[in-house]
Amino acid sequence: MSDITGIRSNGFNYTATYDPDVTGSVEWMATFRLVDVYWGVRRGYFSQVETLTQADLFWAVMADIEEPLVGTH
Repeated sequence: MSDITGIRSNGFNYTATYDPDVTGSVEWMATFRLVDVYWGVRRGYFSQVETLTQADLFWAVMADIEEPLVGTH
């Protein structure tokens, strides 16, 4: 399991963990805060990452966290 922290383009801070598994997929979970106030949790999953390096996997998870949710304003 690995940890990521960052700031989304909308200003929300996040702390996330991700865990690649032996089937070539990765699952992540991020907690979001704005001005140190809790705003929620989001989970993600994607597959076919077995050929990615650790650095590429890190950036793929960050890009997935940055991706906007469907139906948000």
